[in-house]
Amino acid sequence: MSQLGIEEIRKKRLEQLKSKQSPKTTEEMQNQQQQIEQQRQSSLSQIMTVEARERLKRIGLVKPEKVRSIENRILRMTDVYQERKITEKELIRILEQLAEKETKITIRRTHWDLSDNEEEL
Repeated sequence: MSQLGIEEIRKKRLEQLKSKQSPKTTEEMQNQQQQIEQQRQSSLSQIMTVEARERLKRIGLVKPEKVRSIENRILRMTDVYQERKITEKELIRILEQLAEKETKITIRRTHWDLSDNEEEL
């Protein structure tokens, strides 16, 4: 066999090995992410009351991007709530605090009275 034939075989074999390894690593990564998410949900269920979790789920239906930040904040607060669970009222207070931090944009429209200018023309 020529040197080119051997190199082609090596390249094909290397590509086959890479293609076989890629699904395993992505599967492992997906499994790892699922395990992390399960642990996260388990921790949240231990920290929060049923009513608070239901409210958070309802918020997730409307604003799914905010749920993650709320969950992160709750998980960071676990030191404070070691002996008791976060109730729905406390969750509402957390939501209000987050709403205060959001920047609000107010647009004021002014109406121009063009009738004066038309008379001058």
